[in-house]
Parts: sequence; C-alpha cells; structure tokens
Amino acid sequence: MAYTTYKTNKAGMRNAEIFANLMITLCFKQGYLLDQLINAIKKRFLREGGFREKLFKERVTFRQKSGKIDR
Repeated sequence: MAYTTYKTNKAGMRNAEIFANLMITLCFKQGYLLDQLINAIKKRFLREGGFREKLFKERVTFRQKSGKIDR
C-alpha cells in the first residue's frame, strides 16, 4: 500500500459514500485497538496486581525492615 497524503485523498473525501466507509473502517480499527489495550491491562493486572496490593506489599516490607510488627 502506497503512502498517501491529504491532497491525494481529498477527492475521495468529496464522495459521501467513500468518506462514510473510511469512518466505519476507522471506528472498527479503534475498537480493535481498544480491545487490545484492555486485554493487555487485564493481563498486567493479573500478573502484577493492583495499586492497593502493591502498596500493601511495600508497607509490609517496610515494617519488616524497620522491625515494626502490626498487632
């Protein structure tokens, strides 16, 4: 696929059907990319945990190093 610029696509933008198909295609691509992002975030959350879990682990580590014990 050759690189095209706005000037080369300008004629196609005047045709409503071509423009509508372009917008539909972009919407599908955006949906696909958002799905990929959500799946990556889910996998990272399962692998690394959430913010509260990380904070709790850091607090436990800090207390163990400082010699303080929760009761």
